Amino acid sequence: MGWMFDWDKNFDKKCLTEKFLRPGFFVQGVSLINHRVVGNSFWAVLQEGEIRMIWLALMQPGGKNEGWGYKSMDESAGPARLDCPLSLLRQCSKPQSEYATKWRSEVESWHKNQAALKRAVVEIKPGMKLVSGDTIYIAVRPAGSRKGWVVQDTAGKLFRMPAAQVSRSAQKHATLKLAKKPEEQICMIF
Repeated sequence: MGWMFDWDKNFDKKCLTEKFLRPGFFVQGVSLINHRVVGNSFWAVLQEGEIRMIWLALMQPGGKNEGWGYKSMDESAGPARLDCPLSLLRQCSKPQSEYATKWRSEVESWHKNQAALKRAVVEIKPGMKLVSGDTIYIAVRPAGSRKGWVVQDTAGKLFRMPAAQVSRSAQKHATLKLAKKPEEQICMIF
């Protein structure tokens, strides 16, 4: 199925989410058990008969004369998105297809990796080398709660590397070489 957009340009993400929650949105015999919005993904546990499964609506704004729209699929399509809350997966029945089984396994692995990466970002210590592109920075000190790190380049200039940049880079592309001394630890940021 393709994308479906609302023609009302004032139809925003909140309106779209409310649309999914209205009685009658899903076909007769299908019940919405629970849901969560993660970024622009609406994750839901749907029940049909005795079977509970994950349903996903990818949401995005339309063009300048359109409101928000969505593309929906269930777990049997093996969505590329892996940020489905584990709390929703735990409410589902046994997977009904090999695609759903594989996808659930990938979701579990993704969450484990995210937890490990978050721990790695927290474990950055003064003296650790941060490599961004061709530039090497030395972590000097935390810049404050949720403000990132004060880093120093090879010329001795100090910069603040925002927490979002450190976190985003670590979550997507970081590799950590763990060593006994902080100055020997390297966090690669691309």
